[in-house]
Amino acid sequence: MKLNRLLVLAFFCLGSNFSFSQARLAITDLTNFPIASQDTAYDIQSYDSILITIKNVGNQPVIDGYDVLLHGNPGLTDTIYTDTSSTIFLGPGDSLTVRPASYQFDITHYDDGDNIVVVWPAARTTGVSVDTLTIHVYFVRLSGIDEPASRIIRAFPNPSRQFIQLETGPENDLRYVRIIDFKGEIVYSNTSYKGYIDLSLLNPGIYLVELGKKDGHSLFAKIIKE
Repeated sequence: MKLNRLLVLAFFCLGSNFSFSQARLAITDLTNFPIASQDTAYDIQSYDSILITIKNVGNQPVIDGYDVLLHGNPGLTDTIYTDTSSTIFLGPGDSLTVRPASYQFDITHYDDGDNIVVVWPAARTTGVSVDTLTIHVYFVRLSGIDEPASRIIRAFPNPSRQFIQLETGPENDLRYVRIIDFKGEIVYSNTSYKGYIDLSLLNPGIYLVELGKKDGHSLFAKIIKE
């Protein structure tokens, strides 16, 4: 009887070890991705320097190709990174850093304003378990932008050849002031507003001014530099 109990116990121990013996992938680093409180994501800007680190946090190796996927607020899956030509060995504790060729935010996968975004790695053929990473992305649509009145501020004089002033509200509520051109590139950035902005170094054209607030929201003004 005692021997039978030992055999049963050994069986359950082996089964338990087997069930917890698996590869498991996780995102351990996401660099140069515009995470809210650090940056703002714009729809007409291509992000070409994102670095993603995938780690095997399990206790078994995996040999496969890898993708990186995400869900934004609308709930549709988007692909940040894919490479169908490579098969890479990741032993337990091994990491792989990948760089997407380019990534562009769009209204299909992101809502205007704050987005809760879930990111995860995927082994393409082996069905390995994964851990998800949750981040916040503040998305601003510059193409065909039509902001609610509550997010629009007045800039004057507008058009202007040199200086503009902004109706900012309390200046101690601001985190930064940015000016973005039609390509989505930031051409001016400052962590404070001193009552005016010097436009003399900007080329003539239409720009978007963004005031980032400490509560995570942004205010906007369209300006014309003559």
